[in-house]
Amino acid sequence: MSYHHGVDGGRDVFERIITLQGELDETQRAQLLQDASKSPVTRTLGVSADIRTRCSISDEYTSGSPASYETDLRELSIPNIDPD
Repeated sequence: MSYHHGVDGGRDVFERIITLQGELDETQRAQLLQDASKSPVTRTLGVSADIRTRCSISDEYTSGSPASYETDLRELSIPNIDPD
């Protein structure tokens, strides 16, 4: 995810890439993207910022590390955010 501050009073923009893995048909992909748009975080950020989503599709399933709030905060360069 990346963040861009609004220019000249414009809205801020969050850009995210959602990677879908495995054997999913078009209906399943569309449902997952729709669900991502309805998440509490997306709805909260969307009040004051635009959220742009790009979808990446991978036919291979790779087991990565589980999602972590602390890791996500370390990766974002948003000032004045303390993970505690």
